[in-house]
Amino acid sequence: AARDSNDFFITTLPASSPPEQVGTDDQQLPHDMLESFLAQHENAILVDLRESFELLVEPSPTCSGRVPLHVPASQLAYQFGNWLRDDPRPLVFLCRSGKRSARAAVHLRKLGYPAVWHMEGGMALASTTPWGR
Repeated sequence: AARDSNDFFITTLPASSPPEQVGTDDQQLPHDMLESFLAQHENAILVDLRESFELLVEPSPTCSGRVPLHVPASQLAYQFGNWLRDDPRPLVFLCRSGKRSARAAVHLRKLGYPAVWHMEGGMALASTTPWGR
């Protein structure tokens, strides 16, 4: 599920150049800072990028009373246009290990969306924090 062999993330020629660094420091949100980030950004949207079969194993957690929007990474390119068309709201991408969420954040920023982060280390590391399950 962490592979993007069909380049679904790549939707325009400028976005197709490989990122110098996947998940730059200003895009990474440490898992222990997620609750305070959400408190400061009341209109932020959590986006769970895991595929549907992954949710069968472990459902989306809630954080600060918020249930993440489920947009599988394989379908993410179809959602980018909606986010780019609307007024920017802070987006926080989540996945199992942090790899897909980092790539998604990089590509969405390359397309011009300024307010996007990803949870560093993914939900695998966040399982040690008090998520409201």
